[in-house]
Amino acid sequence: MRNFLHTLPDGYDFIHLITCESTMDEGLLWLKTHKKNDHRVVILADTQTQGRGYHRRSWQSLEGNLFVSFVSLIPPVMHGLGQLSIVGGVALGAALRTVCPQLVIQYKWPNDIMIAGKKVAGILTETHEVNGKRGVVMGMGVNLAAAPLLEGRYKATSLKETCGKVLRPLDVLAVLTPLFDRYKNLWLKGEFLQIVKEWNQNALYQEETIRIMTIKGPLEGIFKGIDDQGFLRIQHPSGGIQSFSTAEVL
Repeated sequence: MRNFLHTLPDGYDFIHLITCESTMDEGLLWLKTHKKNDHRVVILADTQTQGRGYHRRSWQSLEGNLFVSFVSLIPPVMHGLGQLSIVGGVALGAALRTVCPQLVIQYKWPNDIMIAGKKVAGILTETHEVNGKRGVVMGMGVNLAAAPLLEGRYKATSLKETCGKVLRPLDVLAVLTPLFDRYKNLWLKGEFLQIVKEWNQNALYQEETIRIMTIKGPLEGIFKGIDDQGFLRIQHPSGGIQSFSTAEVL
């Protein structure tokens, strides 16, 4: 624990919980009770009883995996909060490449981290207006020791299975936290295009035909990465390219 605390960037607090319902809920509680604008917190839980993922799907919190939320207040002038999932994804991908450099880590829009087409991690970002201030809670779950059984097309994997290492959550978090701080600061400085470039270089399904579910129904086209806002880009059979801020890759 002491070694981990030395890796925390300036201005970060750390909360380590044995168990909680969800680190996302703990992050919202921190926003409601914290008064300082310039502080952020990292909330780690050994276990969660009601972890949640994208579209409020249940997140299976298996023993030995990483469950963490990064919480901070965001300047009211900042726009494009939806870009933060991309920011967090690139930071998490960079951290996983650091601890397992032999692996090919890819991004599946909007918030999944993949290895060989299987999900190894996911990200959930929520924004809240609290006491007249705007806060962000970004939760990350990483399958370090075990992979849950997932319904549907995509299967899950773990770093233990793919990397052959048994990694402790605190050790991975010690790598992840400074990287998250670095990429978030790039975003705050208006350098999101640099993050977009890195995401596209490691995108799953780049230039492949994919199917997505939009608010108007399913759609098929060639995946052209993400645009400068972090939106999904699809090329239609006619050749035209359309960006989607909300969709799900099927």
